[in-house]
Amino acid sequence: MGSGKPQVRYVMHADVVPASTSETPQGSLPEVWTQPPFRLTKVGDILYGRGTEDDKGPIAAVLVVMDVLRRFGLAPEARIEAVMGTGEEHDWDGFVAYAKTATAAAHTISLDAS
Repeated sequence: MGSGKPQVRYVMHADVVPASTSETPQGSLPEVWTQPPFRLTKVGDILYGRGTEDDKGPIAAVLVVMDVLRRFGLAPEARIEAVMGTGEEHDWDGFVAYAKTATAAAHTISLDAS
């Protein structure tokens, strides 16, 4: 959103938690799972299943803010970016490559990392 040099960059991950972990052997599911992971199941207003996104809060917050700015015609004087990587659960190679080639933003905000 906006133009010119990036002023604010929001960095988030848009991947899916693996179906098994080091505590659960491949092919078995964690005991706490109440729904099958490979089929989308709706219970009330909640969706269960792989691909329903594990970082949806920060992604939704940033996209809503950018949409509200756009709807009210509040164009920033510089660029605001929402950047999402897809390898957070297993590798950061995509983000590392992006960081090496992207123009640095004045402010980078990671909404879910330490």
